[in-house]
Amino acid sequence: MLKTPDKLSNYLPEVSTPSGTFGFRCIVQTPEVIIYNHGDEKTACFDVEFDIPFDDDMVPNEGEIRIYNLAKATMDKFKKGNSVSVTAGYGSDLGLIFQGWISDTKIKYEGTDTALVIYALDGVSYDTSAVYEKTYAENTKASQILKDLLCATGLEIAEFQIQRDYNYKDETTVSDGLMDNIKKYSDVCGVSTYVSQQKIFCKPIWLGWNTYFTISPQTGMIDSPEACTESNRSEIYEDVFSGYDIEMLLQHRMNTAAIVGVKSKICEGDFRVVSGKHSYNGLSATTKIKVMEKVDTIIHPDNDNGSLSESGAEYEYTKYDLAQNQKTALAKYV
Repeated sequence: MLKTPDKLSNYLPEVSTPSGTFGFRCIVQTPEVIIYNHGDEKTACFDVEFDIPFDDDMVPNEGEIRIYNLAKATMDKFKKGNSVSVTAGYGSDLGLIFQGWISDTKIKYEGTDTALVIYALDGVSYDTSAVYEKTYAENTKASQILKDLLCATGLEIAEFQIQRDYNYKDETTVSDGLMDNIKKYSDVCGVSTYVSQQKIFCKPIWLGWNTYFTISPQTGMIDSPEACTESNRSEIYEDVFSGYDIEMLLQHRMNTAAIVGVKSKICEGDFRVVSGKHSYNGLSATTKIKVMEKVDTIIHPDNDNGSLSESGAEYEYTKYDLAQNQKTALAKYV
């Protein structure tokens, strides 16, 4: 169990705890217009709602943004193909929770209200239906195939760090969807591959990202974390992921691979964010996340005749804890 010593607070900025829905702000921006949900006598404001998911794969997530009672001329500025971003938070503590491009728009009538519904894909605009076909010679490694697949997207590869590898003894043909194959060979190599800041990151997700936030009832946790377990089989590797589902008041720092400390009666320690969703329905703003505590890997022999063995050196991960100096450097709220 990991606990933060009292002396750590001497080196950190003052804690700013969200105060429910009061003071919640969001900003929706495209190249031609900026929409605010909170303004003053000089700034027009509109009712805004959204559901914005995020996860650790290359398939773009579709967010939904709803803005009410805009003039038609303003609606027309939300054009398909335009970039769009959403910034949200409480008071002056705002952060970017979505950046992508508009895939479609619709107008819906709800009683006396008119809602512009904006569908948007995160990341950058790349061809998610692209097909990749190539035959590799015998003894090609999964890591080489994965790197070729990532290069085929045309995006910059910011990080490429695999956890493990697999040697294909026979000639191997890769075909069908590019994104499906990236997911397949990422699983073989024990990594998460996703787009952030218009770049590809391919690495074990527990290495984390450059943020740290402590989740507790004092910083906005809603209810208690719920334990969850998932498993995935790829080639000889079977990964069993253990973690928790957590809900909190909307927190813009939550994103794929964020490092979080959790302080609750159910669990306590450091975890990695795997996926989640930011939501605002006009009344309450929440963030739901799935965090990973540990991964256990079982090695299945190629011929399936041998006995199963739990990984040791092959998968050097049980539970990752941050050193106190790392917490001090990364934390804003502890």
